[in-house]
Amino acid sequence: MRKSYDIIYSLGADCSCAEFMKMCDLRATSGPFDWLNNTDFTVRMQCILDDFKDFFNKTDLRPLAPDIADNFEPVKGYRFYENTRNKFYYFHDFLDDKLFDDMFPFVLAKYDRRIMRFHKNLAQKRRVLLIWFSRNHNTDDKTVVDLCDRVCKKYNKTIDFLIIEHTDNVRVPIIRQLAPNIMRYNLHAISRNSDGTLKFLGRQSAIKEIFSLYKLRTSFLKRVGNILGW
Repeated sequence: MRKSYDIIYSLGADCSCAEFMKMCDLRATSGPFDWLNNTDFTVRMQCILDDFKDFFNKTDLRPLAPDIADNFEPVKGYRFYENTRNKFYYFHDFLDDKLFDDMFPFVLAKYDRRIMRFHKNLAQKRRVLLIWFSRNHNTDDKTVVDLCDRVCKKYNKTIDFLIIEHTDNVRVPIIRQLAPNIMRYNLHAISRNSDGTLKFLGRQSAIKEIFSLYKLRTSFLKRVGNILGW
């Protein structure tokens, strides 16, 4: 039986998590981590615990170094930036044909809206699921349990967590319940194109199967309205 939730958010590690959520009809609204890249589970959870303090300061942002940017597929119409404080990479925020100083207030307002809505939903919704999917990180169990427990205490409620991380050559997922509210999947999540480059979504069928075990209670029309309205 699929587990149902009132709200589900992506924690990252990049936009592929939000893409899988959309495929499986789990994404009701945008979250602060949906399109951010590079940083690990610990940094993102600490952002939540610190109320996103210094999450997006103008003085912390700079163009992503070319030798790093070249490792990622270009996003048409956007320039890449990095946050020197928390090491987030921004691929979907700063338009190529706009000056950084002109764009920053609009991007800041977008993240402020998403953060405020994130806090409100985690505080008010009864059944909450946070999903972390990464093909690049491997977080130890103790760290996962400790940080999840601290986030639950912050909101004074039980929040469920789905942790999916890459492990080489594990074709059948290793499934472990780290706590009553924490499910962890380790599997070979990487897939390559014929030229050897990494596919954006990785082993799509295997990963999508995990996401499909969950369900969002919000109606389809409300989800469409929320996404178009924000």
